[in-house]
Amino acid sequence: RVYVLAGQSNAVGHGEVADLPTALQSPQAAIPYYFETSGGNGSSAQLTTLRPGLESGRPTWFGPEITFGSTLSAALPAGEGVAIIKFAKGASS
Repeated sequence: RVYVLAGQSNAVGHGEVADLPTALQSPQAAIPYYFETSGGNGSSAQLTTLRPGLESGRPTWFGPEITFGSTLSAALPAGEGVAIIKFAKGASS
């Protein structure tokens, strides 16, 4: 199952990693995560595993994809995978 997260500032996320449960502070290796960032130097895209501290450029921040991915993964039957694609850009209209 592939889920797309898209939006503005709230979708980018500025939560503090220290506020997450310990289990979510580490990579969620079973969840592929593709994200695109837009900044002053253009865009870049990456495919990795879901974990906090990626697209915001700040290793202590996370977005809604962290708890979203964990919740979906736990709710699905065993053997069904989850992948997340995210595009979010703050300060946009």
